[in-house]
Amino acid sequence: MNKNDNKDEIFLKEFMNKLFNTIIYNTNEFKENQAECLINSFKIINDKLRRFNDINDIVKLIQNHKNHDIWFSSLNGLFHQCGYMDYYYIDYNKCLNLYLLAIKNEEILKMIDLNIREENEEEEEEEEYDDDDGDNDDDNFEDYILQLKNVIIGKYLLSLFYYKEFIINKPLSIKKLDSNYDLIYNLTLQHLKDFEECRKKNSLGNNNNNNYYDNIYFFLLCVKFGLKNIDEIEKNIFDYYKNLVNKKNNILAKLILSIFYTLRIIMDKKEKMKTFEWVLNWAEEGNSFAQNNLASYYQYGIGIDKDEKKAFEWYLKSAKEGNNPIAQNNLACCYQYGIGIDKDEKEAFKWYSKSSDAGNFDAQNNLAFCYKNGIGTNMNVLKALRLFIISAKEGNSNAQNNLASCYQYGIGALKDEKRAFEWYLKSSESGNFEAQNNLGICYQYGIGTSINNKKAVEYYFLSAKNNNSFAQNNLAFCYQYGIGIELNEKKALEWYTKSAEAGNLDAQNNLDYCYKEGIGKDNNKYNYNYNLNVNSMFDKPFVYFNNPDPEYLSFYLH
Repeated sequence: MNKNDNKDEIFLKEFMNKLFNTIIYNTNEFKENQAECLINSFKIINDKLRRFNDINDIVKLIQNHKNHDIWFSSLNGLFHQCGYMDYYYIDYNKCLNLYLLAIKNEEILKMIDLNIREENEEEEEEEEYDDDDGDNDDDNFEDYILQLKNVIIGKYLLSLFYYKEFIINKPLSIKKLDSNYDLIYNLTLQHLKDFEECRKKNSLGNNNNNNYYDNIYFFLLCVKFGLKNIDEIEKNIFDYYKNLVNKKNNILAKLILSIFYTLRIIMDKKEKMKTFEWVLNWAEEGNSFAQNNLASYYQYGIGIDKDEKKAFEWYLKSAKEGNNPIAQNNLACCYQYGIGIDKDEKEAFKWYSKSSDAGNFDAQNNLAFCYKNGIGTNMNVLKALRLFIISAKEGNSNAQNNLASCYQYGIGALKDEKRAFEWYLKSSESGNFEAQNNLGICYQYGIGTSINNKKAVEYYFLSAKNNNSFAQNNLAFCYQYGIGIELNEKKALEWYTKSAEAGNLDAQNNLDYCYKEGIGKDNNKYNYNYNLNVNSMFDKPFVYFNNPDPEYLSFYLH
């Protein structure tokens, strides 16, 4: 190998390791909206790649490398999927084959592992006679780890590939969905074994690297959540990890179980208390992810009495000592809203900025909200718009909804109702119930699209089912006057009641009117004190207008 070839190989290995750490680290964005997490992950990877000016040269180096099939096949598949091979035509079969090739190389790794064991046995016998093989051993071990990473990345990207290209972009039959699910489920189970093997082999690894390996599982669990319902998760994955905890006291399995409890999938009190103890122990050992989880346990009273002061302390520890961008965003929220600490908007702005700089999409959205409203900083709608755009383009549904509002009302940008509609639609398709309500408004009033009352009702209903009080009020209004749906005053009354009980002032007024006029009731019962009674139940008013108004942003841009 000549000097240039050697330099190229060193560069490729460094590139592989850095990208590996980057894409795994970013899976810390573990949210209840798993589909959003998946799409965000792909866009993060793509964005990281585009920062390299010589990306096409890297592609050529990989393709020309003699070991590209066993070292870099997963990256090769990624480059195909991102459009670096052909921007106008992406060969998805090629992507799939390259990811599968990375996984098939697992058999080769088993042979290498066998050879390593045999060589170690021989070295023990011949060690005193051989003083020059140390460097070769290190090289062989490094190559082994590189190949193992290629297998792990291949499984990671294959899971993402199936979700993004087959679940999101192309409608699947139930039968095909099930077959894809089985493959990904099997990969998830196998992945734990890969992780444990890699941890044993990687004796030079540090705690941070181990965290990267850990996060692969959280991503695969996202895939799992996105493809099957909660019953399937409890039956399969949950039982599998629970078994690992009971029989092997596996630390990683404990943390994964803690995620189930954090998402309130499993509600058994004893189990939650046990999981709290696991997370507490790991947090005290310095794991920033566990520290952030522990803080959320204290904040919401999961497995322990609610204690916002302790929640703040653990968020601070994770954010400061662990430099965890998720915890930094959560810490900022504590400062902004006075959770476990006195309100301090300047501190909130500072921590949102740190988390945003680390690429946290929630923080970018929240930081934009600060700029838009002058919270902890001077008002700057241009910076707000720029941050909304960055976060929205990466797939953050809240930012997409907020960006749409900016375009709708001309905040930081020229008023553009068509663009507003497009971004509301994107956010809505990701399951954002606030955007679904806003999209309903667009259809009802012809904002950026043609008036379509039937679609307006469909989106109001989607949002109302997710307990959005504004959508509940709008849906009730449609039932009351037969807009886009058959007139039904009883259902109108039901939805006004739900919205009013959630604190929606418009719904309270509308409900009062219904009682006064006997709408939806068998008698003309008039409850003129209803508003007063309901309002006394709520500390914070909810602002909403049937006719869209810029003030609407004061509630939703957040």
